[in-house]
Amino acid sequence: MQAFDAGEYGLAFDTKSLILGVDCLPQSHMINVSVNDFAGSPVQVPNAICISETDAGLLQRHTVDGRTLVTRAQNLLFTFAMTSTNYDYIFYYYFQQDGTIKIKVGLTGILSTTLLMRNTLPWGTLVAEKVMAAVHQHLLCLRIDFAIDGERNSVSTMDLETMPDDPVANPFGNGVVAKETLLTRSLNVTDSDLKKNRVWEIFNPHSENQRTGARRGYKLIGNSRPVSLAQPDSLILRRAGFAAHATWVTPYRDGEFYAGGDYPNQRVTPDGVSEWIKRNENIVDTDIVVFHTYGFTHIPSSDEQPLMSIS
Repeated sequence: MQAFDAGEYGLAFDTKSLILGVDCLPQSHMINVSVNDFAGSPVQVPNAICISETDAGLLQRHTVDGRTLVTRAQNLLFTFAMTSTNYDYIFYYYFQQDGTIKIKVGLTGILSTTLLMRNTLPWGTLVAEKVMAAVHQHLLCLRIDFAIDGERNSVSTMDLETMPDDPVANPFGNGVVAKETLLTRSLNVTDSDLKKNRVWEIFNPHSENQRTGARRGYKLIGNSRPVSLAQPDSLILRRAGFAAHATWVTPYRDGEFYAGGDYPNQRVTPDGVSEWIKRNENIVDTDIVVFHTYGFTHIPSSDEQPLMSIS
């Protein structure tokens, strides 16, 4: 464990300076970023982003007739960190050699606890004698402004389904098909479905792969974990309506950048993507923005007291 001077590393802001050789590999390239202070003036946070290449295990492997082809993978990794009250979030953006972009968020920091008059409560975990850490959720929202071979894009859900029992089309009963459902209006809000292995396909219907004739696009693969478990009229969902569903799609509009709207911590009335979708606008073959909610539900354990390992 290493400690660093708060003044030197910009701890007055959520965005944190990274330590070369500790947060990042020694050969990483560091980038400074500018943020605003509480008066709105620009302030530079040094070494806020690091870029590095990392070994990622195997990229491909196959054995035929006793001969094995093996290729190791290298990822281009962007890392940055922030602190929000008692939690530290570390964001990893992996750009992989197979064209996949993988986003991982690690959480560490100190558990938020409360003292108890008795030793048990149903909504938390006892982490020390008469000390409880509440069950809670960490939900983030990724905004992706797609432009796949231009701005005329569409979105479909792709669900796996068992083929009907058919002696001709499915004689052995093990056939599986991917069922596509085109999302046509912004009110078509969707959630993860682990049983159907749901993914979202964002594509350009006018752009074809020259080898296969298939349309070009990306698949959005969520983590299939539950979104907000709060009551629909709770303060949480009035301020962070994006947490109610996994995937939202809106047509692009200037100024609509933040899934929770502007100034969510100071607002009681809803704003953001949960309100924008109510315009019920067309989202087919147009300039679209996809908002994807992800994260996890944290059931604390005594092993995480007093300092949590990154999860």
